[in-house]
Amino acid sequence: MTPNLLVLNGNPKPDSLCHALAREYARSAEQRGARVTLHHVGELASRRIFTMAMTRRNPSSPICKRCSRA
Repeated sequence: MTPNLLVLNGNPKPDSLCHALAREYARSAEQRGARVTLHHVGELASRRIFTMAMTRRNPSSPICKRCSRA
């Protein structure tokens, strides 16, 4: 039975260590026969929202307010 894996990188920055680790993990799993789906938050439709929340460039935005209360 072939394993199915979902690799989700939550860091929106494309040059981050998290991005590189997710990509390498997915590549390595595929080489060993797994079916892998890899998603990077920074490449999703809501990229701007995640980027603003992560970098805190707009602290008055609703998403940043919710993040700071958590």
